[in-house]
Formats: sequence, structure tokens, C-alpha cells
Amino acid sequence: MTFVLTAQYLIAQNFEVGAEFSYGKTSIDKDKSYKNIFEEGPLNNFNFGFSASSNPHKSVLFVNSGLLYHRVYDQKNSFNFIKLPIGLDLAFGKRLKLFFGGGAYLNWLFLTRWHYYNGPPELHDLQIGLYCDLGLRYQIDRNWSINLKIRMEFDQSILYSLFEQYDYYTYDYGVVIGFKYLIPSKDEKNN
Repeated sequence: MTFVLTAQYLIAQNFEVGAEFSYGKTSIDKDKSYKNIFEEGPLNNFNFGFSASSNPHKSVLFVNSGLLYHRVYDQKNSFNFIKLPIGLDLAFGKRLKLFFGGGAYLNWLFLTRWHYYNGPPELHDLQIGLYCDLGLRYQIDRNWSINLKIRMEFDQSILYSLFEQYDYYTYDYGVVIGFKYLIPSKDEKNN
């Protein structure tokens, strides 16, 4: 019941739906060393899917969520996920907004193609992680906007284990481009 009332409150404010696409790099590492993302040898990644945002009372706060297909791959290997992010952004500006924020996500690993060399790994189907983002949002007209951002993602749970002693995590970055459509409220439709 509380969820329904909260959703009605958020939708009554300023609700947007859209889509996004990103491309970047992924490091799979057991040492939790984030710098490996920027060195030679990380895998490619891309995301695409749907996004939704609420901007209560047209403030600087945006509550974000979505449903994304996430793929990490190279020539021989691939990990395919369904990703559910939820987070907050702070956005400053009028027509052109600078925003930054972060949140958490849940990954469900549903398909893998992997050439392993040291014996079969113990894969974990669900991962929980944290992300942060920084970007620009441009309001094209009253209802449409586009955004460009950089997103970093850090798994907090294990992707796979080898020999019951080595746990591996993923660390991603990506450049994201997306668009949003503002759903007019009942008051705006009547005017």
C-alpha cells in the first residue's frame, strides 16, 4: 500500500520515461583494484534498455530506475545480464543541466559463454553493486531531453569463484547517451 501511494505521489510530480545506450570497458578482478579498468586488457561492455525518472516538485533531485540488458564480452567470452538500477541524481541548471549522483543495482546473470583455463568456475547468478555517474542533460523542448554521462559500476558481490578460494568481481565504466520524455500531468493536459 505504501509503495502505491509513493508511486502515485512521484508520478503526480514530474515523471519521465526514456531509453539509453552505453559502451565501455569492464575489468574482472579478484583484488578489487579499480585501476585495472583503465589498463590494457579489460573486456568490452554495453548496455541498452529503458529508464524512468521522477523529479518531485521540479527540484534538483531526480529519482532514477530502469531495466537494462548488460553484456560484458571479448572475442571468446561473454556474460549477459539483466540489470535493475535505482539511484538519485542532483541536477543543476535550467535548459542545460549538470548532474551527478549514484545508487545501487541488481544484476541477474542469465547467459554465459566462457573459455576457462583453470577448471570450471562457480558462477553466481545474482550480483549487487554500486554506481556513480556524472553528466550533462539538455532540455530540447518542454517534454524531450537528451543526456550524456559517464557511469562507473562496482560489484559488491561475487561474479564467480575459482577453487573455492579466489573470488572475482566486475568493475565497469561506460559512456551513456539517452533520451527522456516527460509525461504531462493531468494539470498540464488541461491547460
